[in-house]
Amino acid sequence: MSSTAQMRIDGTMEVAGKHDDQGAAYWPTPAWCTQLLLQEHPPPKGSLVWEPSAGRGAIVRELVAAGYEVWAIEQRAEWRVLSREMLR
Repeated sequence: MSSTAQMRIDGTMEVAGKHDDQGAAYWPTPAWCTQLLLQEHPPPKGSLVWEPSAGRGAIVRELVAAGYEVWAIEQRAEWRVLSREMLR
C-alpha cells in the first residue's frame, strides 16, 4: 500500500488516497480525526452509530474504543469481513 501526506505551513494536512493491492483507491480516516470529532461533538453515550462507508474500519475502531455500538456497512465484499471481525 502507498500513500502520500504533506503537512502545510498552516498546520492542515493534505493526504492523497491510498491504494490497495488491486490498485483501488481509498481514503482511511486518521484515528486523530475521529477522536477529535468525538471530543468536540460526541454522540450521546449509549448511542447506536451508523458508519455507512466503513472501508477497512478506521472510524469503526475508534467508535468501538470510545464505547459506542456501531453498525457498519461497506460496499467492497472483501472489506466487509474486516468490519465484522472488529465488531465482535
